[in-house]
Amino acid sequence: MEVKDATNHCLRPHVGLTDAQLGAVMYAVSSMVGPQPEALAVVRHEGAAVGAPAATFYWIRNGALGCMEVVRPADTDSSAPAMRGWVRPLSRIRRADVEVFTSQDGFNFGFGVTKKLELHWDDDKPAAVLDANGSMDSYARPGLEELIEKVLASVG
Repeated sequence: MEVKDATNHCLRPHVGLTDAQLGAVMYAVSSMVGPQPEALAVVRHEGAAVGAPAATFYWIRNGALGCMEVVRPADTDSSAPAMRGWVRPLSRIRRADVEVFTSQDGFNFGFGVTKKLELHWDDDKPAAVLDANGSMDSYARPGLEELIEKVLASVG
């Protein structure tokens, strides 16, 4: 998934940002993610209040996991939305708690599997949660599932 596609598909129709604000988000995330991230996912937060995260981008690049939240601006605010986040080395993950969910696939009579991953680093910062189980855009789920698999592969 490319940053431009993720931004346009996941934010444009749902968050109410102007084209200029979407462009600012795309450039800010691109500056962190780089041209070829190993994995990229965006999770939209439906019904986000002004000042709360409207979307969260996650990526893996050069052995690190990154996260950037896009804060929903007021409807009357035309400036670029606030963005905040972190980057942490995958090699410093102390513990990864995993929940696995299965659901029966009504079409193929098989089972679908989704995962929720809670990552704890060797510091006292809050855990990072990657949850592909919740209700989300079907476009976003594959990117988040790929990201979870790459994180799991990095921790063993």
